[in-house]
Amino acid sequence: MRMKIATRHDVVFSHYKYFPFGNVVFDRDMECRRDLVRRWVESEGIMLAGRFGEWDYLWSNQAFMSGRRAAEKLKP
Repeated sequence: MRMKIATRHDVVFSHYKYFPFGNVVFDRDMECRRDLVRRWVESEGIMLAGRFGEWDYLWSNQAFMSGRRAAEKLKP
């Protein structure tokens, strides 16, 4: 809201939980499961962005650009 990307009425649900350590975990053939989940989430109208949102190993600059692309899609 402070960045004027969304208003209070745009936020449907918010949840925050702190994890002291975390990383995207990759295992054999995870791409198939990841893509299945991505397709379902996007079919529900939810935009994925960032390292954890995209379930991808992104460097910091790539994660930033992922968020920027998502924000650009939301601009009127």
